[in-house]
Amino acid sequence: MGSGTLILWAMVFVAIMFVFTGSVVLVFVGMAPTIVAYLIDRTPKRFAAWCVGGMNFSGMLPSLLKYWDRGESVHSAIAIAFNPFDLTVTYGAAAFGWMLYQAIPPVVAAMIAVSAQHRIAKLRARQRELMKEWGEALALAPRRE
Repeated sequence: MGSGTLILWAMVFVAIMFVFTGSVVLVFVGMAPTIVAYLIDRTPKRFAAWCVGGMNFSGMLPSLLKYWDRGESVHSAIAIAFNPFDLTVTYGAAAFGWMLYQAIPPVVAAMIAVSAQHRIAKLRARQRELMKEWGEALALAPRRE
């Protein structure tokens, strides 16, 4: 990223912070688990941050909609951001994202292993059929010396 692009993004970020201060406060407090997941995850594609972030955003969206419905002020944003019920929903959804991140890879690995075992069984059955048709000599590979 060039220095001009970096300066442009910094200016856009500052403008957003001044124009939408309440929304930025609410999003920053609500998306804290996603920020932590991004900082902790060292994999190249940051799967933990994506999984936690998606669930975290879905838990934070009702609070954000409530904020936009009530009227946009920093006081309203802080009141919603630190409301125990809204925090529980937001952080509970992020916790569910962490659970998904922990639970899904072993399930997928087990499914791949079962699929591979099924494929091996099918190939062995096909091999037996070919050996019946062509004889045992087919199974013995010629030696190369």
